[in-house]
Amino acid sequence: MRAGLKTIRALMIAGIAVCAIAGPPVAICVVPAAAQAVSLSVEFRTALEPYGAWQHHRRWGEVWIPSRVARDWRPYTVGHWVYSQDYGWYWVSDDAEADWGLVTYHYGRWVTDDQFGWMWIPGMEWGPGWVQWRHGRQHVGWAPLPPDEVIVEYREAPQFWIFRARA
Repeated sequence: MRAGLKTIRALMIAGIAVCAIAGPPVAICVVPAAAQAVSLSVEFRTALEPYGAWQHHRRWGEVWIPSRVARDWRPYTVGHWVYSQDYGWYWVSDDAEADWGLVTYHYGRWVTDDQFGWMWIPGMEWGPGWVQWRHGRQHVGWAPLPPDEVIVEYREAPQFWIFRARA
């Protein structure tokens, strides 16, 4: 395992521990600055480089684009949701995305672009999965949460949603 990925895993575990100690269960927990001993942006860059490319986007700045994914790939599709008493629904990547999913599904946001396709925008706040949920009688759906300023654009766009039959 690469040193950068080991550091990211250690920081994520520290962040989860800080959240657990901090008090009652919450959906999203902000990791205090004291737990961020290493610059996460540098660590993210190092940990993700083997699995994709960093590009400069005119609107979002530095973004990461995964490589070796299918043309019709979307975030939060290669893995599954696990329910946690402390954090609610938590995304667990399957083996194909495990090396980079620890970072991209729990920090930052996903957005799609005509030129680059799906791209990840780094963020410093940990979450169990950055998605918006929809529930029906027979199905449950989720869509990757983009940065706050474009959520309205995504809300009604069917191409961003993944639906599964309820178990």
